Formats: sequence, structure tokens, C-alpha cells
Amino acid sequence: MPRVGQRPVARPDRLRTRRCLSCGYAGPELQGDRGRITFRCPACAEDLYARPARSYAEMEGLDLLLEPPGAARPAWRARMRAVRSGLIAAKRHWLTQTLSQTFVMTATLALLALVIVLAGEFAAAN
Repeated sequence: MPRVGQRPVARPDRLRTRRCLSCGYAGPELQGDRGRITFRCPACAEDLYARPARSYAEMEGLDLLLEPPGAARPAWRARMRAVRSGLIAAKRHWLTQTLSQTFVMTATLALLALVIVLAGEFAAAN
């Protein structure tokens, strides 16, 4: 990490720099569109087709959160719609899980009640 004065200074592009997952090589061959057509790491000859070079942001899923410099930010309303649709999907998932568990419990209790009634009738008949 480069140093300026007493404090270390992090490069702002380090999250988006693609690196070989085997040796950590981050040369220009792995960056941008060239990184998608490079199939061998120039440093260690790792097979990048099977295990492509990725940036830290790509590995952690931050590439969706971090916007590239100069990119137009989506409108405020569009972001709110995306958040709202995510919340609605989460509520639907929760509701589906709750209803399916309720159905299973109700069916189990109904079968248990039927077994108890049949066992009582069988005992009374003998």
C-alpha cells in the first residue's frame, strides 16, 4: 500500500482490480475486457477459464453496490422501487413458509385426532 507521510493511503481502484486467484497477479492482461479473453495467468499459468480472475468486489458481491466512476446513478424512485420489491419478495417468502408450516401442523394434528378416535372405538369394540 503506498504511503504518504505518516498514514497509509489506499488506492481507490483496489476493490475493482482483477487478480489471479492462484497467485494474486493483477497485470493489465486481466483488467477490463481483456480479462475476459485471457485464459492463462501470465505469472503462474493458472487456468483462468476454469477459475477466472476476479476482483474483491466481484467475490464479495460489492460490484452491485459500488458504482463505477462516472456511471449515472439510478433515480431515487427507481432505487426505492427496487428496495420495495425486495421487501415484498421477502414478505411473500415468509408468508409462504408460515402457511406451509401451518398446513403441515394442522394435517398432523388431524391425523393424530383420527388415530385417537379409531383407537378408542377399537378398544370399546373389544
